[in-house]
Amino acid sequence: MGFRGDNACFAWWNGSTSGNSTRDSYNVSSITNHGGGDYTITFNVDPENNDYVVFGSGAYWDNHHDGNLIYAAPIRTSESHMATTGCRVNWCYPGINANAALTNSQLATCAFIGDS
Repeated sequence: MGFRGDNACFAWWNGSTSGNSTRDSYNVSSITNHGGGDYTITFNVDPENNDYVVFGSGAYWDNHHDGNLIYAAPIRTSESHMATTGCRVNWCYPGINANAALTNSQLATCAFIGDS
């Protein structure tokens, strides 16, 4: 049973930005690869507005067990990147001294919460 309505998770995606593949998703019609951890996630059913919350994470595996965590966030250089039709999301490796860099993720997840 799922919860639908205002303040609910109206879309989510689980896949790989390394292989440009989807493992599972909800209310996602497509993903577009712009290269190097930069993706647009397009919604099946649009939310009421673009004032939603975006959060995501990822990881890549290198057999070192050192928690190669990656975070995902919307591109906020323009309001158009966070639209009712979809959202452009970057997966970034935090790096050292706040030198974050776009990166692909073998395990990438992203969720959207807002008014639907």
